[in-house]
Amino acid sequence: MKPPAIRLAFDCVILSIVDRKLHVALGRRSPVNEVGEADPFPNAFSLPGSYVRDDEAVAETIRRRLGPEIGLSLNPMPLAVFDDPKRDPRHRVVTIAYYALIPTEPADQLRWGSAYKSGAWHPVDKLPERGWAFDHRAIVQRALTELRYHALREPTGFGLLPKPFGLRELHSLQEQLRQEEIDLRNFRKYIVRTGLVREVASRPGRRGYPTKLYEVQEHMLKQLNERGYAAKGPFSQ
Repeated sequence: MKPPAIRLAFDCVILSIVDRKLHVALGRRSPVNEVGEADPFPNAFSLPGSYVRDDEAVAETIRRRLGPEIGLSLNPMPLAVFDDPKRDPRHRVVTIAYYALIPTEPADQLRWGSAYKSGAWHPVDKLPERGWAFDHRAIVQRALTELRYHALREPTGFGLLPKPFGLRELHSLQEQLRQEEIDLRNFRKYIVRTGLVREVASRPGRRGYPTKLYEVQEHMLKQLNERGYAAKGPFSQ
């Protein structure tokens, strides 16, 4: 019996904060792909990704393709394997999905390779309902679920924040990651009490009052990541 022909690929959900809202990077696929073949999903919304070469490990393909193609330095984290036999209408493709968080500042440097006719940042709370390539919408939703899971249990998402940041920016980010409202006053008390952040500067704020700016205390972040906190806390207390 001849072994089944299965191709391996990777796709990456890239998330950043644009105009204080959580966004995902989506390309629009070209009618013809990078090897001159007709694309099965021309103009469809798509995540950056690629086939994995036979002589490469997945991590090597990611280093070779992802950073140079989109113009950003990334450290993607494994998310899940998507292996529906019908996810690609041409042939059997199993993709390993990753996700990456990038700060606000480099987000405008995003670029797209020849497999895409264009690309843009899309707010995650207004994702297109239709017009996606493969199962990429499901991959994005899985990444958001993963982020919410971690945000409910440990400090998450600091890689998305500018340096330094205000507590309102941190509060807004946590609400978006947790997908629920968080009492701002209790949030401020908790963040300050834990020593997770340290005041480093200020900038002019509303009504003439300065806005305090903070940076993460890495040793405290490590402690809280190890200890975690209750899924419904700590901001409700």
